[in-house]
Amino acid sequence: MSGVTFYYSQSWTVINSKGAQIVGVNPVTGMPITTGIITSETGGSSKGTGTILGINYKIPAAVILDPLIGAEYVKGSQNYTNFDFTSDQPFAFYDIRGSGYQVSYTQPLASGLTVRIGYEAVKADHTNGLFGVYCHNNDKVSSVYAKLRADF
Repeated sequence: MSGVTFYYSQSWTVINSKGAQIVGVNPVTGMPITTGIITSETGGSSKGTGTILGINYKIPAAVILDPLIGAEYVKGSQNYTNFDFTSDQPFAFYDIRGSGYQVSYTQPLASGLTVRIGYEAVKADHTNGLFGVYCHNNDKVSSVYAKLRADF
């Protein structure tokens, strides 16, 4: 099918905490608390997975510079961590520990200049963060966004 792009991305996270990363104080007992990366154990380990599935359609309309419409689905397990901190998404869409989707329209304005308008919704099953044990979460977040992108 001309103008259609399907894509799939799978990633795996393995974290081995090699000792205490944070030392805090329990406010009730006054005893020290040591915390590792995504675990309460100083020598613990965890594994996680992340999946992205998407489709884009390039609208064949040269007069308006061939805009794109697209949709994506993302799912991350409770211990998944995406170390790509350069994401240009408004709410760390690709680093969710739960599931979400987004739909978007991307309009080229000139060579290397686009505007993207989209809607995204995520259901976080677990809190994000690298230190300590994650917490179960029932948050649902949705947003409408617009972003201007310039590529040089």
